[in-house]
Amino acid sequence: MKKITSILITALLILFSLTSFISCAKNGEGTPITGKWQAEISFKDLISDSGGASPFEAQLIDLSEYAVTLNFEFKDSGSMTVGVNSAATEESAKALFEEYVDRILSESGAPEDEVLSSMGYDSKEEAVRDMLKNTDFSSFGGESVKYTFENGVLGYGSAKIKTTLDGDTLTLEEVLSESEKDAPYAFIEYHLPMELTKKQ
Repeated sequence: MKKITSILITALLILFSLTSFISCAKNGEGTPITGKWQAEISFKDLISDSGGASPFEAQLIDLSEYAVTLNFEFKDSGSMTVGVNSAATEESAKALFEEYVDRILSESGAPEDEVLSSMGYDSKEEAVRDMLKNTDFSSFGGESVKYTFENGVLGYGSAKIKTTLDGDTLTLEEVLSESEKDAPYAFIEYHLPMELTKKQ
């Protein structure tokens, strides 16, 4: 089971390993996107990007139904942070692990208690708890970088992204200028379009 949970953690490490932290000349002070936002990246896209084999898909589980939730914050100071919402992501991971265990049990053809015992568990709940125990989403992201927002274009580092702001929805649409190698939060560019919903 530890091997299963390590797939998600490895994928997140790859996602955030593209992050380094630099400043740019202008900031986003007083922009219309100031505040807290959330977005999602499905586990399917996350694992696919990492190049890892997925035992979940081998069990015919639709990974697009489960997602990593990201917190975006654009501050008055002109800095932005992006990090994993650990509570929401853990809830989604728990549901994924529950489906995974259920699939294994239903397809084994053996009594449930025997299968669980062979895996070292007394119950399905214990198996899921063990998988979650080895999954810590709290340490990803959260560092601060400078950003700009002018004429609907979000900039951070050398990246420029065309956006559409419609009420409480900010859609990151397309890359106008690519990030340099090791630029801050470069992974965003690989997951467009990305829809952010304002939370505060």
